[in-house]
Amino acid sequence: MGFAVDNNLMVSSVRSQSSPDERQAEPQRFVFDAADWGLYEHVSQTLQDRHVFITFYKGRLEIVTVSLLHERIVGLISALIRVLAEETDTSLCGAGMATLRREDMGEGVQADACFYIANEARMRGKKELDLMVDPPPDLAVEVEVTHRLGERKTIYQDLGVPEIWRHFSGRLVIMRKNGDAYETVDRSPTFPQLSPEEIAGFVAAGLTQDETALTKAFRRRVREAIGTH
Repeated sequence: MGFAVDNNLMVSSVRSQSSPDERQAEPQRFVFDAADWGLYEHVSQTLQDRHVFITFYKGRLEIVTVSLLHERIVGLISALIRVLAEETDTSLCGAGMATLRREDMGEGVQADACFYIANEARMRGKKELDLMVDPPPDLAVEVEVTHRLGERKTIYQDLGVPEIWRHFSGRLVIMRKNGDAYETVDRSPTFPQLSPEEIAGFVAAGLTQDETALTKAFRRRVREAIGTH
C-alpha cells in the first residue's frame, strides 16, 4: 500500500512476530504521529477504493488493512442484527463502514459496521453523512482481530454513538453510552431478546457452518425468545 507522506511525520508500521508467509495474510497497521486534518482527508480520499480502516484522533492517524476473519465476523454480526430487526419489526438503516468524523473535534473513525435505528427515518434518502447536521449511528459494531487505535471508543463517545457491540477473542460485549462514558450491559438496549453470550455463540458457529443455515437457526431462536413461531 503506497501513498505520499510528509517527511516530517513520524510513521510506524506495526506487525506481529510471525513468519514472512504468515504475515502475508495478516492485517497491516500504520500509525502517523503529528498528522493534521488535511493529511487525514488526503489519505481518506486516496484510499477510498481500498478496503482499509482509517482512524484520526487529535493528530494521530492510523491505517489498518483487514483480514478475511475480520470480514467474516463483521458479516455474521451484521446478518444477525438484521434478523433481530426483522423479527422484532424494528426499523433499520445500515450505514456500513461510513466515515464518522467531525473536523471541529479533530476526530474521525470508520466503524466495522453501523446502523441507524431510532434515527432511521431521519436518514432515509441520504447519500452523504454530515455529523454537523445528521445524527450519529445508533449502533456501531467493533470487531477486534488485530490491535487498533485505543481511542476508537473515545471517538464514538465524543460523537455520541449510543451503543457499541464489541467482538474480541470470541466474546461479544455490549456497551451503552451513559452520560460521558460507556458501560457494559447484560443485554442490548435495542435488541434485548438474546444475551451477548448467545449471540457470540451463533457468530462462532457461523465461522464453521453454512451461513444460510446458521441464519435460519438464529431466526428460529429469536422467534422462540419473543414467543412467535
